[in-house]
Amino acid sequence: MFKKNKKINELAATYRELKLDSKYIDQFIPHLKSAPDDEERWIDVASALRRIGYYQCCEATYTMALQHFPKSHRLWGNQGVLFKHQKQFGKAIQSLQKALSIKPDYAIAMSNLGNTYELSNNFLDASEWYRHAIKANPQDAHSYNGLANCLFAFGDDDDDAFEYYRKAIAIDPGYAEPHFNIAMQLIRRGQRAQAHEELRAYVKRWPDDMQAQELLKTTKDTSQALPEIHDAYVPDQKKWIVRPIDNTDYEKSDNTVETVPDTSPNLVTTSSEYAQMTREQATAQGQAGFYDKTNLWQMVKEHVDNGDPPEETRIFLSYRRENELHMEWMRKLANSLDERGYDVILDQFVESQPVPEMISTIATCSIFTPILTDGYFERIDVGDGPIVGHEFMKDGWVFDEYQVATSLANIHRLKIVGIWRSGRLRGIYTEDNTLDMRDDQQMEASLDRLFPRRTLTVVGIRNNKTGRMVGVSRFSQISDTVKMLQDTQEFDQIMVCK
Repeated sequence: MFKKNKKINELAATYRELKLDSKYIDQFIPHLKSAPDDEERWIDVASALRRIGYYQCCEATYTMALQHFPKSHRLWGNQGVLFKHQKQFGKAIQSLQKALSIKPDYAIAMSNLGNTYELSNNFLDASEWYRHAIKANPQDAHSYNGLANCLFAFGDDDDDAFEYYRKAIAIDPGYAEPHFNIAMQLIRRGQRAQAHEELRAYVKRWPDDMQAQELLKTTKDTSQALPEIHDAYVPDQKKWIVRPIDNTDYEKSDNTVETVPDTSPNLVTTSSEYAQMTREQATAQGQAGFYDKTNLWQMVKEHVDNGDPPEETRIFLSYRRENELHMEWMRKLANSLDERGYDVILDQFVESQPVPEMISTIATCSIFTPILTDGYFERIDVGDGPIVGHEFMKDGWVFDEYQVATSLANIHRLKIVGIWRSGRLRGIYTEDNTLDMRDDQQMEASLDRLFPRRTLTVVGIRNNKTGRMVGVSRFSQISDTVKMLQDTQEFDQIMVCK
């Protein structure tokens, strides 16, 4: 009997270490000890801990439960949603994908994957997973709502989005978030009366939501112009919405240890308070980012929809600005690749370019190269330890660069080639699949492995015959060489041979 309960005894010690109240230890541990090999009991305990806000204890419970039941798609899925709630999106995606590897038709995990990508502003992958979830479960109201959110985030398909919101409400009349999202879009269109009715439906479900209550009053007041009201609630993101933060919930067991009702969304109190929040405050509350990410994903989508293949020799360098020495090393790397004949995109060379536009150029590249350091892994949310200031990192452009790149890699439009610069490798990166450049003296030899030198030639053609050929030593000189030949006005056509 002792051997059977050993892990549970260890879990009780963990609860005490994490300062769980003794009354909960007394409640949960006996419940587990009565049937330690019952997966439902572990789900019960973890769900109850999550409801009362003991997230570390909940995570510890899932970790230990998965040692007992490593093939449980429900435990992996629930753990993924816990990470999602804590905005640990990288860990959430890994857990949810593990659940799907065990049960490929697991619609709840698909929907939660969609929601995780949506919350991290990766609307391309989010929309795909929502569609998968709807195909697996046509009665999934949350996925219809999420898919509509993504369509509005892309800035198109308004009619389809409204249809999906209505479908979500038809499936689950008690599901309030689609009402709020419809209202925000109606406000943007200036349809006051209709928006007011949608808000009334939402407030019936969430009467304590002060922001919605204030909007309800505002839509009744005809003295204010509605589009301006919308922009005050959604700063810098003209077409985006503010609901929901979380869509589908955990898969529950048939039994419950403790019933604790979920509360309404944790929101700021008034519209004026919302509009005046600092950037850091807004980020910490999961609201507006540092720039218009909706615009970013719209531009990425346009590149993909354009149909043009990515430039074969274009490389996007992604890194964390850790210090001046690291930035100088990045310039040296970019210069070396330029000399080798590659078109390199580095943020230091395009600082006058708007951030969303710069990041969207990843879709025009054939190679995305992250410079791997401990700081970079923190920014992209890949790791196995605590991350300081975690919420703030999700609004940095390093995170968005990586989200765009992985999304494009998933549709085989981009290759990711990691360069190991310092620290410890983790996630998908190992010594076998990364370029080791921790030693500066080995830079050129390391680059030879994946980026061999290329011959670049600019050719002037006259009367369908080659009139002049000019060798170019580095990629950045191509445009000047082309201009030089154009200025001679001797050629009908100028070609670049790479």
